[in-house]
Amino acid sequence: MKVVKIFLIYLSVAFTAAVLIVLYELQCFTVGTKQHRTSVECLHRNWHKTSTDKASKTIRNPLILYWDYPWHVRRAGDPEGTKIGVCETTYNRNMLEKADAVVFHYTVVSGRDIPWRHYRHPKQIFVWWSGEAPPVLQNENYQLDVFDGFFNWTWTYRRDADVLRNYGYRGDVLKSVEKGKDAIDKIIAKKKRLAIWVVSQCDYTEGAKKRIRFAKRLARAGVKFTAFGKCFVQALPRSNEMRAIVQQHKFYLAFENAIHCTDYITEKFWNNGLFSDTVPVVWGPKKEDLLEVAPLDSFIFAEDFETPEKLAEYLLFVDKNDEEYRKYFRWREDPNITDAMMIEMTRERYPDLNVQTPPKTICDKLLYNRTSKTIRSLLNEFWDRNPPDCIV
Repeated sequence: MKVVKIFLIYLSVAFTAAVLIVLYELQCFTVGTKQHRTSVECLHRNWHKTSTDKASKTIRNPLILYWDYPWHVRRAGDPEGTKIGVCETTYNRNMLEKADAVVFHYTVVSGRDIPWRHYRHPKQIFVWWSGEAPPVLQNENYQLDVFDGFFNWTWTYRRDADVLRNYGYRGDVLKSVEKGKDAIDKIIAKKKRLAIWVVSQCDYTEGAKKRIRFAKRLARAGVKFTAFGKCFVQALPRSNEMRAIVQQHKFYLAFENAIHCTDYITEKFWNNGLFSDTVPVVWGPKKEDLLEVAPLDSFIFAEDFETPEKLAEYLLFVDKNDEEYRKYFRWREDPNITDAMMIEMTRERYPDLNVQTPPKTICDKLLYNRTSKTIRSLLNEFWDRNPPDCIV
């Protein structure tokens, strides 16, 4: 009888333990559902059960493996070990079996790599990364259709990408630049010249050719601009000198090498324009794309004018009128302005636009929204969702 009681007690304990384990697994299973549990332990427990970590129960942060440096050039990528949020990054392919995500810049993977001959865990996320617009890939004869069914996420400048990797964000600008009326007075006091343009791709794409022609017409109409880059006689100054040079000019010609490609707004607008305390004169992007991401009244849109000559007339007028020029800095006159405030102001003025909110990083998505898919057609995902004039 005593043996039976002991056996029943043992069964009861075992049953209770089993129930607790099931409940814990169910708790982890709810990650990404309406309950939106975000426990790192749930998200990453038993992610990879390889021979090297079977015995280890240590909870680790997600690991992102870059397959190689962009263009196979070390200085073109982040340094080894750079963290994105709490996520670790590496270029060490020996870490492939431990990687939560494997990121391929478009220049480091091609049809020669398909079919895939390396390790791939079914739960790993393979990510296609590009910061270039379709016309650049078109010029390079880059084949997207060879990757049908290979990648899980896109990581690009497009706001409809699985993960956004844009060139700049309004909130970052608002946090970084000096604000207030005194700050704007100092900015305007530094202005000694009219406009500046830095460009090295003269005819690589149809957009690059058109922007050169557009700029030449501006110059003939009286807009004399300082010019740097391979398209001109003056070589680029050192990078640590460039910002100070740009700050002496009232306008920066933020002319892209592509026309109306969705969300394609590069460092020309962000770094060379807003971050450098000058007013970007923008040619290339769609206006609604700009309005959705930029601080209010922070740029001049070239296509608002019928011809380059009409634009030149306006720029020369603004050059002679400090109050008119100052209007393009109103977005930073209030020293207490925040991104949230600017978002609401933009929504009030443009209720039909999809105003950008703070973007999530690839680490955020790995931690909190690791929904995977198979991209059946990268051509459709990245290429076809553009206006016709983007791809010529």
